Amino acid sequence: MLMQTVNCRYSLLVYNGSVHYWRISRVLQREGLRCHLLPSGQTVVDAVRKLPDKQEWLSSLLLQLALGQLEVGKGDEAIKSVDEAQQLSKGSNTAGLLSCMATAQAHMLQATGKASKAPKPKASAKPAAAAGKGKGKDSLPGPEMDPAALLKEEASLLAAVQAVQSGSAADAAGAEERLKEVLQQSESSQADTRGAKLRVVAQVGWTAALLGQTPLAEACASRAAGSQDMGPRTWADLTRAHQQIALDRVSRSKGEVTSNAGLLDVMDKLDAILHAFVGCQDVNGVHNACRLLWNAALPLLDWKLSKQVKRTMTSAAQALASVASPLHGLRALLHLEIAKGDMADDLFTKAASEVKKPQAGTGYCPLKFCHSCHLCVDLLSYHCHTPQSASAVAEPDSVQAASEIKKAQALDYLAAQAAQQQWDLERPLDRFIVPLNQALTIKTAVEEPETGSEQAVLLIERGRDSKAPAARAQHLTQALQRLAALPHAPPPKPSDASSAERQAQHAAARLRTKHFCDIATLAWDAQLEGLVRQACPLALALDWSPEVDPEVVRWQAEVSLLEAQAAVAACRKLQAPLLEPPSEPPIAAVDPVTGVRKAGSSLPQLQQLIPQALLTALRLSTSAKQTWLVANSATAIWNTYLPNLQQQRYAPLLDLLMSATNMLLSQPDVDLLAAQLTGLVTAGALAAEHAALLAVLSSRQSGGTAAVPAGTEPAAASQHKTENLQEARKLAAPVLSAAAAAAPTATPGAPKPGKGPAKTDPAAGGLLPAQALTQLKAAAEACEAVMSKLSSASNAAGGQRLLEAYAHVQQLRGMPTSAPSSISPTLQQTSKVIALMESLTSPAGQDTTRQEADAQQALSLLASQQPLNIELHGKLAKAALQAGATTAAVQAAMALSAAALPPGRAANDIVEASDAPGVAAGDWQWLAVAACVLGQAILASNQDVLKAQTPAVQIHVRKACMAHLLAAARFACFAQQAELLQSAAMAFWNAATELLGTPESRAILGEGLDELATLMCGVKCSDAVFQVELVCLLCQCMVDAARWEDGLKACESAMSVLPSATHLPVSTWKVVFLSMLGRSIEDEMSRITERGAHHSAAAWLRIADHAEQPEQQLHAHQQAGGLA
Repeated sequence: MLMQTVNCRYSLLVYNGSVHYWRISRVLQREGLRCHLLPSGQTVVDAVRKLPDKQEWLSSLLLQLALGQLEVGKGDEAIKSVDEAQQLSKGSNTAGLLSCMATAQAHMLQATGKASKAPKPKASAKPAAAAGKGKGKDSLPGPEMDPAALLKEEASLLAAVQAVQSGSAADAAGAEERLKEVLQQSESSQADTRGAKLRVVAQVGWTAALLGQTPLAEACASRAAGSQDMGPRTWADLTRAHQQIALDRVSRSKGEVTSNAGLLDVMDKLDAILHAFVGCQDVNGVHNACRLLWNAALPLLDWKLSKQVKRTMTSAAQALASVASPLHGLRALLHLEIAKGDMADDLFTKAASEVKKPQAGTGYCPLKFCHSCHLCVDLLSYHCHTPQSASAVAEPDSVQAASEIKKAQALDYLAAQAAQQQWDLERPLDRFIVPLNQALTIKTAVEEPETGSEQAVLLIERGRDSKAPAARAQHLTQALQRLAALPHAPPPKPSDASSAERQAQHAAARLRTKHFCDIATLAWDAQLEGLVRQACPLALALDWSPEVDPEVVRWQAEVSLLEAQAAVAACRKLQAPLLEPPSEPPIAAVDPVTGVRKAGSSLPQLQQLIPQALLTALRLSTSAKQTWLVANSATAIWNTYLPNLQQQRYAPLLDLLMSATNMLLSQPDVDLLAAQLTGLVTAGALAAEHAALLAVLSSRQSGGTAAVPAGTEPAAASQHKTENLQEARKLAAPVLSAAAAAAPTATPGAPKPGKGPAKTDPAAGGLLPAQALTQLKAAAEACEAVMSKLSSASNAAGGQRLLEAYAHVQQLRGMPTSAPSSISPTLQQTSKVIALMESLTSPAGQDTTRQEADAQQALSLLASQQPLNIELHGKLAKAALQAGATTAAVQAAMALSAAALPPGRAANDIVEASDAPGVAAGDWQWLAVAACVLGQAILASNQDVLKAQTPAVQIHVRKACMAHLLAAARFACFAQQAELLQSAAMAFWNAATELLGTPESRAILGEGLDELATLMCGVKCSDAVFQVELVCLLCQCMVDAARWEDGLKACESAMSVLPSATHLPVSTWKVVFLSMLGRSIEDEMSRITERGAHHSAAAWLRIADHAEQPEQQLHAHQQAGGLA
């Protein structure tokens, strides 16, 4: 009991009693607990007030009392207490105490809403010019300066900075101006070698960084980094570390791929910063550095990276313990992560000690990214102001640090009320600590566990430690069997009232699910796909609500992704396709006792499991509201079926794609999922179109009611379900045209002629069943929803392809193809262009004049866009040429070439890709399309005129056409587009058809045909028969020109890439070249004879036709006659 009336003989006892009170009350000097110290704290303050020469100690006690009063809502009393503390500190020349009290007062005034009474910082009474007269700008202050006045001025400036930190978020607009005012006032002070109080500058920079004012923060950090004092330099380093973390966070929030190397570098810097703050005894710096360190480590807490951050986290935990930090929640989290790292390193004893440190707590409050302002001074700073006369009672810093580390074993921390309610635990962190402590206890125990659950835990840990896949499989399989045999209860429902029974039920169900998830994860790491498929159904058996435990739902989503990947791996081992609808849907086996789905083993079951697991993962991710996991699940769907999408086999994926799109649309932050959502909805629209076209083909084959032109052959019954979308469009085009001609009813509300493309409904011809129309409508609505939800920036990435898919769907529906008005203006123009392009390729068809007008309108819309859309120009040129609008096609192709090629370079002059270094890699494809369009347009526009011209004019026109087509083939080869190269080669063949009759006309083909055949041999074309015919034509031209050596090289080059089954025609020409060169033909002729004697006879006859000497001709005829 402290004395109410202090006798001078007992003043030392009263003082020592107050110090003892301080020490035993330290555990309660934290936010949320200070209210319990108010009665006793007031008694201690009243007693110390009567002690002489204890102003500094009394000011610390008064500040503690003020913080407690503020916590219980006694703002006026708190202000009075802190005012008294500040008045007492004015007699001290200790910089730390003065700034501490000044900043505390500023915080109190801000917290109580009485900031108008806050003292404004005052500039020094003596200007810098007067003090440093006759000296350089970096000179030290003169002897006439008053140190006490400078300390008070610095404290006043720091108080102004604290007022900005403690201000409300609504007042953030003027925060930068107030910080600049403080910075300007510090310029006129005389306390630092560079003409500014760099401690103030460093704090201004840190505050600016917290408020997101990057330029000001960087400017202040650059200035403070030049200080001779370690304190400002360390704060400057901390500010820059904060800037790096903020930039990384922005990149990750945008969904950008970010390397972890930058964060690991920041962690190393923060480690050095922590040691510097501990050396400076800057408790506030230690706290801010540890908060920042935790935020930087959050993306790195994956088990593969945790080892790299464990050392820095250990430094942070030791730094907080060394200063007896009241941030118990953060300390508990650090100890838990350190224990996980130690357990991964098999340091069981050390891990157990780390687990015990946070286990005695009462909960924790999760730390978010540090953008909110915190009180610059913490109560922990005040123990440093204990007067030196109390050293007999107070322990030295080293002993106190050691004792505080020991106290960490009994660390307690307050949990937020929301966290307690969410997890139904007084100590929410126990959901991690209890399983980890249990595993450590079982793993390090001498005796074998007795219960089945403990035995399973031990087997899981042994499997985790096993490096050999066989040993891990044995341990995990035994653990799975033990756990599956144990009885289990379902998790609690959200409506269940909180009780001890509910907590036990929650903990037991959570632990059981966690064990199954661990088994699946460990099995996948060892590539044990079969064990993964056995464990995943058990992990997903319990139906968890995200309101009860969102973390378990997240685990189940991750396990569903593993199950899908395991099924994919099993299909690939069987060398079977991932998507092959069975004739009858497989029946998923279910355990009759437990009701748990059994792992599928047959191929149909595996093929059915893949989309089911992917959709389950996406559903669980969306319910848990984990955007990153939603993005991963959607990306997994895309990557799993990417080969099918590349082959344009969209129809079998329709249900999967539309279900995934609808789940993504339910997310509140769809802009973060723009890439996944746009890609999936585009593929879904194409799938709906593909399914509708297959329905058209099926209707035609089964004798539908639609009128079909004579000579139109239906698709084969065994093929129409496996064709890709492009083939389906080609096969369905004549059927749709016939249906449009038979039912030319215009869609209600369609534009009149001259004002837009008129549409017809293919369903009017009876081709599309109700199911196909429903799917098309759902796909169109999904496209419209995506276009309306995504912002213009996010919508621009895949917006064009989405608009094209939407236009195809709307055209099949017979609806207007223009996109909704909610999209960005640029995409709105793109939508109009695509709608006009759809009118050019419409099955209904239009007159040539109308098509030319539509093409010219689309061209004018594209011309107004900057930069030029090369892809759309290429597609417009191709569509206009197919529709007969050759003028617009030529204009679009020329505009494309002019925009993509370097100035002054013609397409026909480019032989190598290096001849046009400025051309982007993706632009070569569209340059090939443009050149091909130009070549075909020359013949298409002059077909009738050419017949009346002289042969010389006809040859000149065809040579110009073939030059464009040869350039198209080169560009297609640059783009590695085999189909485009083959199309250009076929167009070249068609243009050269009139020149194939005589040796003189074939000679005109010259080197162009030689180059084209060489280009064809450089890629793998789908039509090998055409490639053989092209090579044979080249051989004929070589024979005409007597180029025997070149002909032989052409044959050998073609045979090296062509399938062996197609070599016979080329071999026949090869023996001719060998014979004319006087070389042996026995080997080649023997290979021809293996195909049949008549083939060998034909080869001898060809040799006879081209032999120069009569003796050679006679010999060849005799050989052919003998074979015949």
